[in-house]
Amino acid sequence: MKREVATIPSAAALVLAGRSPKEAAAEVAKAAANAAAVDPQPINDAADALHQKVRGWVTEHADELIEGVIRVRVAEVLEAASAAAEVLAGFAPMFDAAAVLASGSGADLKAWQGSRELAQQLEDLRRGWHKVYRMAVAHPRPDRPSAEWTPSRPGGVHVWRDPLLVADLRVRDGVAADVLAIAPHRGNYRLSSPGEILRMTKRHRLVGPVRGHRVFEFEQPATDGRLQ
Repeated sequence: MKREVATIPSAAALVLAGRSPKEAAAEVAKAAANAAAVDPQPINDAADALHQKVRGWVTEHADELIEGVIRVRVAEVLEAASAAAEVLAGFAPMFDAAAVLASGSGADLKAWQGSRELAQQLEDLRRGWHKVYRMAVAHPRPDRPSAEWTPSRPGGVHVWRDPLLVADLRVRDGVAADVLAIAPHRGNYRLSSPGEILRMTKRHRLVGPVRGHRVFEFEQPATDGRLQ
């Protein structure tokens, strides 16, 4: 009987999907061992080296990963969720499942259920972004902001081109972070790269973390409110 050929995942793809570099290295090693049908120990022995290689690659290419691969995919997810967000606008910004179930129409329930896969995709992309960002700033470099600029949740200047255009503070600060809450603001939403945050820290005065969380905001210049 012909043995089925197993697929060996890309370590970089696994990191973008939310795995840590160590988890990605271990998963690639396990898949390689299964594909070869051999004792996995020799491959597992190399997992630590692969872990370091993946971490180094992600750190070096953090800006292009975030500004390219991740940002493009986020835009696609938000665009796909925009129709459901319009249907469920009456439940904004929290889009609580219990509220939709208690008072929503059949169309509301269908729209909410249909948006859950997109909600999970956005959450996975944000987790991947956060891991890449943290790795990029873990060690001091002149082309990276310091680690203190790492947000604890996706809000403030780390995700908005112009935070002041987002009137609801729950959405602006990342408290209401469901894909349905973000979709109406999709033209203003971006997951910032370390390089973009570094440039902002040089041009704007820091106001500070938002309400105790590491979601930073800056004083807006008088001539232009956009943080770019």
